[in-house]
Amino acid sequence: MAGRPVALLDRDGVLVRNLDGYVRDERDVVVLDGGRRGLELLARAGVQVAVVTNQACVGKGLLDERRVLEVHDHVLASLGPAARCVVATYVCPHRADDGCPCRKPAPGMVHAALHDLGAGPDDAFLVGDAPGDVHAALAAGVRAHLVRTGRATPDDVRALAPVARVAADLEAVVRHELARRDGRVTVDA
Repeated sequence: MAGRPVALLDRDGVLVRNLDGYVRDERDVVVLDGGRRGLELLARAGVQVAVVTNQACVGKGLLDERRVLEVHDHVLASLGPAARCVVATYVCPHRADDGCPCRKPAPGMVHAALHDLGAGPDDAFLVGDAPGDVHAALAAGVRAHLVRTGRATPDDVRALAPVARVAADLEAVVRHELARRDGRVTVDA
């Protein structure tokens, strides 16, 4: 029996604009239109959403974890009523060279979210804007989607297209996943 569907979303580059210097302050938050619309579709469909985000700015000493969570709360508030479907947030504060099991591309945050939400890999999909997001999804056995609203380069898109669905934005991914759930076919975005 299938569990309740779960959408695992990277934050920066999927819901809000990704910045090279990190989203460190409320003034840095710029909601992506496709992110908001995708979240609205997920909320209307009753899909549980967990945010899974690497925030190496903590490990680099640029922000503390409390401040990261304050900015994240502002991100959710900026997304409006659609954010009500976000039931959990997982933050990896480590740097890439720390070798922790939670930092994407490792699947630790994905496994934790699935466990906490009572879902199996077949019930879930992950949406990210970078290769590490796709690799975390694949390592955890969930469907992988790469959106073109963040860090993915044309070379990333070419390399990952065989193993992940590539879409314009979160809204396109959600429309595809809802159609898939309902047994309808969609064309690539």
